[in-house]
Amino acid sequence: MRNGHLGMYRFEGGYVSFSNDTIDGWHYYIQDYMGNNRMVVNSDSTIEQVTHYYPYGGVIGDISTLLSDVTKGNNENLQKYKFEGKELDRTFGLDNYDIHARQYFAMAPMWDRIDPLAENTPQFSPYSYCGGNPINFGDYNGMDWYGYKDSIEINGVMTETYSIRYTEYTSQEELDKNNISGDYLGKRVVSIMGSYNEVLDDSKMIDGEKTIHATARVYINPEDETTPTEYIAFTMSSDYNKYGAIKDGNYNVTYRESPGGGEIPKHYEIEGPVDCIDDRNNSWYNGEKDAYSPTQKNNVFVHRTNTSGYAGDPVSKGCILINGKVDHNGKSKWTNFENQIGNNGFKLVLRRR
Repeated sequence: MRNGHLGMYRFEGGYVSFSNDTIDGWHYYIQDYMGNNRMVVNSDSTIEQVTHYYPYGGVIGDISTLLSDVTKGNNENLQKYKFEGKELDRTFGLDNYDIHARQYFAMAPMWDRIDPLAENTPQFSPYSYCGGNPINFGDYNGMDWYGYKDSIEINGVMTETYSIRYTEYTSQEELDKNNISGDYLGKRVVSIMGSYNEVLDDSKMIDGEKTIHATARVYINPEDETTPTEYIAFTMSSDYNKYGAIKDGNYNVTYRESPGGGEIPKHYEIEGPVDCIDDRNNSWYNGEKDAYSPTQKNNVFVHRTNTSGYAGDPVSKGCILINGKVDHNGKSKWTNFENQIGNNGFKLVLRRR
């Protein structure tokens, strides 16, 4: 609102401007791969605004046009949504970005207050932005996620499921205080929906023609609530009868600097020990030397398959697998997963039907 009148209505991908409460024009964002608004064009394809950024979000003034019409005087108030699509507040020349939970000072670069989940990343300053790597990572909300039991209809039958939602609250206590029923999950969530019938086909490939696999979804940015990135996953170990598998649940996963000594690097460790399905650790009963106990597993990780996509014995003795197959272009979904999560912990939500 401006002086009691509607000035702008934002929608996904742009905004509508108003003059005297009447639509004045339609404007559309052209964004880069990080979601930064680099250009604004109107419905006639006329370029209205161009913005270039330093890596941490500071505006490069001498090659940017912060104006609605470059032939007119300074009019920064027209369109303030810039780095990561967030509002730039230029009051007193401080150039802060309003990123919901916290204010971000791009020219420092630092937050105005500590990360409420700073204990998950002790290797970084609690004021640092994206762990010092703004080229690969973004912090689009400074906030967190929660999950709750839900139900959906499958083949005419109501089936219990678990839904993930974005929240501006930063603790279980705040959820409870505001009468929100659910589990506080934190800033980064990997939700895996699987099946007790998961099985590898004769090829032992995670994406085999007859393999029954799980689906992993990553929730970091607000838009992930409706369109999370998905990955092929497997939760029942390479050989369930030989190793067993961990129970459904919400687990804390921590990032471990050392990848271990095996062929497959293992950085994302599930905090253990972890209970097994039916309280039976098949590794124990089959005489595996590293088996933790008859009912629990320890040293359980979320890691990739072989680069061929092979997931058979002994790739997983109870660990959660994500497709690590490298395609003919040398690219892997696992690399995308690592780029999303970074050197950070996350909450693993594991559910099977």
